[in-house]
Amino acid sequence: MIQEVEYGSSAAALNWICKKDGKTTKPDATPTIIVYDSGGDTLVSSTNMSAVSVSTKNGRGFLAYDAQTAGFTVGAVLVGKTGGATARIERVEDSGKTGVLVLSNIWGTFQDNETITDSDSGSADANGAAYTCEYTYALDASSTTNFGIGEDYHFKVTYAISSVTYHDLLYFDVVYHTFMEPLVSTEYVDRLHPDWKQWHPDGENATWESQIEVAHMELSRRIRALGNRPAFIVKREELFPYELAFVEGEVAKRLMQMSTEERGYWTKQAEVVWNSRGEFAYDKDDDSEIDEDPKVFSSGFTR
Repeated sequence: MIQEVEYGSSAAALNWICKKDGKTTKPDATPTIIVYDSGGDTLVSSTNMSAVSVSTKNGRGFLAYDAQTAGFTVGAVLVGKTGGATARIERVEDSGKTGVLVLSNIWGTFQDNETITDSDSGSADANGAAYTCEYTYALDASSTTNFGIGEDYHFKVTYAISSVTYHDLLYFDVVYHTFMEPLVSTEYVDRLHPDWKQWHPDGENATWESQIEVAHMELSRRIRALGNRPAFIVKREELFPYELAFVEGEVAKRLMQMSTEERGYWTKQAEVVWNSRGEFAYDKDDDSEIDEDPKVFSSGFTR
């Protein structure tokens, strides 16, 4: 998927996740990035990217360990004995006395060298802090000499894993307005529908991240797919009920314990909300001024 950055923004983020053989992994050192235009000319010379902190990744990340005395269990709750951080273990990459834990629902900060134990008697020492394997670079798209509207740009990330150097090429599109981050959160869905949590595979530690991402991408796709034409302006905050409609439909589809009638009801509710208004434009600034060349999208929720 082509990334989007906002035209004229001085802090437009380019994001990249370190992977090897399809699995997310940690590079030996901070990766570097070079930005090019369509002709291959360098717009940003080789410079370091920034690691995304675990706290900005919805509590998901990785934690290396050593000095293991008892194996960890997938699904168990992990606790840091010194700092009191907690997380749920999603996957264990065990190499005997050492390894890496893939974690979700991280609360607090795991500390280097502290003892970590799980609810099934697993025990080891933390080898460093939790990390996400995700990196970002704040592109200055306010440089109109370098950047214009269109899919004409790409960036190359250089990184090393076990002392072997790799390169990734990724493409990005400069657009007038971005709609990159979901407006609806897991916490909001849980507050709105507390009974749904018991049907999630994670029980009371439910997260609806994958459903929120799918719903957000579908709404974003519809925003981008429609051209510019006269319409009334809707503020970012007014997009919330429309994204929530998509999210509720996606979550309902995943709650297999829910009856067919109930799943059908929530999907229908999402359709009713989406179809309740006609065309409108997205006002990224939430002010009284109509954005120049606003992006317009219309009703027509279908599944």
